[in-house]
Amino acid sequence: MFIALDMDGTLLTSDGQISERNKEAIVAAQKAGHIVAIATGRAYKDAHEPLAKANIVSPIIGLNGALITQADGTVVCDVPLHKKTLIPLLEWVRTQPDLYCEIYTNEAVYVGLHNREHLETLARQVSDRYPQLQRIVQKQFQQARVTYIQDISEVWNNGSLLFYKVLIFSLHLPSLYKFSLKFRHV
Repeated sequence: MFIALDMDGTLLTSDGQISERNKEAIVAAQKAGHIVAIATGRAYKDAHEPLAKANIVSPIIGLNGALITQADGTVVCDVPLHKKTLIPLLEWVRTQPDLYCEIYTNEAVYVGLHNREHLETLARQVSDRYPQLQRIVQKQFQQARVTYIQDISEVWNNGSLLFYKVLIFSLHLPSLYKFSLKFRHV
């Protein structure tokens, strides 16, 4: 039998760890001959870390299925995005102060340094209306080990990097609407 488990909101506790009860259930399933895989939107390193802390060895279906690894970390299958198609979108996003962007690549998850600072400031500014927002923003930063880069265009100009996932969001609804109109066909 093949068992696939999500991580956030399913396998992991609120502090990002695997509970002893979940660990015991996974180990018991594996000992019974079942394959237990992790299926997550996280990058491999971000999915592997809580598993390693719990001494669980498991295949990982990461980045929403774009990268699949065996239990030992060997890549079985990967489906990178077409980077040249994304560059015009990313160039535009870079000029929009209210849009936050993470680029998941074969080497790291990259974020423009100004993006994090802006997002944290915005979350603080609206915390009286949305008190849970600061916690949500911090949780996003805990889920992904990111590499902050001064100029995010270095990422798409680096020919050796493969793109697997691009996460773009905003806490400013007019910016999201503007984005959706501009790139609804990408």
